[in-house]
Amino acid sequence: MIPQIDGVPQTRDEDENDKYKHHDIIGEFTLNMKENDLPYAHRKIKDKKQMVADLHDAFDEFKGKIDEGKYEERPSTFNESKTKEEKEKYYTPFPKQRRFCCFVDRREYYNEVSFHKQLSTRMGMFGMMGMFGRMGSMGRRRGRGRGKGRGGFGGGPDGMMGDDGMMQMPMYEWRKDEKRVNRDQDVDEITFYTPDDQFLPIDDENPKNGIYPESHFDILHTSMIPELKIWDDKKEDKHQVHDGIKGITSLHGAMLNVQFQIERFDEIRMYIHW
Repeated sequence: MIPQIDGVPQTRDEDENDKYKHHDIIGEFTLNMKENDLPYAHRKIKDKKQMVADLHDAFDEFKGKIDEGKYEERPSTFNESKTKEEKEKYYTPFPKQRRFCCFVDRREYYNEVSFHKQLSTRMGMFGMMGMFGRMGSMGRRRGRGRGKGRGGFGGGPDGMMGDDGMMQMPMYEWRKDEKRVNRDQDVDEITFYTPDDQFLPIDDENPKNGIYPESHFDILHTSMIPELKIWDDKKEDKHQVHDGIKGITSLHGAMLNVQFQIERFDEIRMYIHW
């Protein structure tokens, strides 16, 4: 477990060999799908002989969720959305002119993240040398204080006033904890899902708006896995676990993602990000 304060790791030994070790950044992948309300289908492939059947079964479930449409589409990278008419004309039936991914989980472990509020070790000092501070000091001088540093609001660890007469206000911060969850290395986990920018560019046969293979490949650099935010243990607020992950994000070898781009029935592109 690596404690973090405001998202900054507090302890981690850095050495030359550390760069070749797996450090999880993605976290619990299916939790990301749930928190972002993305249509997805997840399978654990325990028998490699059944891999093809499991993949087909997962894709059929995934396609069924897309067809039902019981989810709210996330905005694209450029905050664009397709009209109902455009979807019916260009993007129906699924996966015509669509983009979807299959995340293959072969990680050694993933981190289960949680957030907790704790009293900060850094006390806020507000220069309020007012009547309470003076009374606290006077109380100690005249012998009316209840022990050292406990005169009224004044003084010491139990009061709001420090021995220097400065008011100490308690401050809180969110602590991010990571609990290592080991995976069964003999089991591959696959997840079909829709990334942001799931609709491919429309070829309107205008030479000025030509669509090239590079146009589709560039989508890898805009979006792949959305950012993950989760509730803290008191459900007071949501906190960011990780930023959005793109095709150029460094993940220390933890990512094996297959992207499918269905341009037409006889032209399907597949990109593997590893």
